[in-house]
Amino acid sequence: MTTAPPGSPPKPPRKRGFAALDAHARSLISASGGRAAHAQGVAHRFDSAEGRSAADTRYRKLKEASDVKASHTDIDIDTDTAADNDAPTDKAADGSD
Repeated sequence: MTTAPPGSPPKPPRKRGFAALDAHARSLISASGGRAAHAQGVAHRFDSAEGRSAADTRYRKLKEASDVKASHTDIDIDTDTAADNDAPTDKAADGSD
């Protein structure tokens, strides 16, 4: 194993496995795996009702997560109190001390 000279930036790690292949080669291998799974009868196929149910579940969870996030960022400001704090006092209004 060789090491970089001291003071030089480290080399990025080399890609291995599927990451080292180009997109077309990955697609060919993936497609052949899918065909083999279907030929063996072990592949899963979503029907339209199952797909719709999965999508509904996903979007419901996303909505719940965004509602929780929004509830943490909402600030309830009492407008009457805020207006009273910003209003000048009688002492400051007439300029007398």
